[in-house]
Amino acid sequence: MAATYLLAMVRGPVGVAIEGHSLNYDTGVSSGGQLAAVYVMACCGSLLVSSRRSVVAFGLANVVAVAFLKGMSTEELTSMWCFWAAVASVSIAVHLRSTNRARAAGSAGSARAMAAG
Repeated sequence: MAATYLLAMVRGPVGVAIEGHSLNYDTGVSSGGQLAAVYVMACCGSLLVSSRRSVVAFGLANVVAVAFLKGMSTEELTSMWCFWAAVASVSIAVHLRSTNRARAAGSAGSARAMAAG
C-alpha cells in the first residue's frame, strides 16, 4: 500500500483542496478505497486478535472511529483519520508509560522483598 501511494506521489501530480474544515487529497490512485480498507484492516485487525482485553478494546474503538469518520464524509476521511491517529498515538504513549512505571515499581518491590528475605 505504501509503495502504491509513494509511486503515485512521485509520478504526480498530487492535488489537495480545502473542503469544509479539512483537506481533501488526490493522488490519482484509482483503487484508493480498496487500499484504505486494507490499511484499516492492518491497523485495527491486529489489535482485535490480541490476547489482552485492553488492546482488543482499543482496536474496537478504532473500528468504531473509522466507521464514524467514514460516515461523516468520504472527502474528509484522510484529514479526520490523521487527527484520530494522533489521538490514538497519544493514548498508546500514555498506556506504555504507565505500564513501564508499574513494571518498574513491581520490580523494585520484588528486589526489596528478596533482599529483606
